[in-house]
Amino acid sequence: MGHQQQFVAEAMNVDRENGWIELDVKNRFTQNDNLLLLTPQGNYHFSAQHIINKHGQSVEVAPGSGHVVSLKLPFEVNATDAMLVRIYGGE
Repeated sequence: MGHQQQFVAEAMNVDRENGWIELDVKNRFTQNDNLLLLTPQGNYHFSAQHIINKHGQSVEVAPGSGHVVSLKLPFEVNATDAMLVRIYGGE
């Protein structure tokens, strides 16, 4: 069985100095989900270790449409025109 992908968020802003990306959430995702950030410079696989809500509170879940969260990225990215995809399945 192959992997499935779900579009979960659009990048709104990148804090390059501190390594955070602000996201407009479209579909639910959680800490430790297998994620793929799609950018014009390339694609980056990672898992969400640190998610904070718009109030600066640490959360385990980005609930879905209408929410804004920030993720700590384990790599440097320069693109604000990025999309976040959750990868699942394929066990």
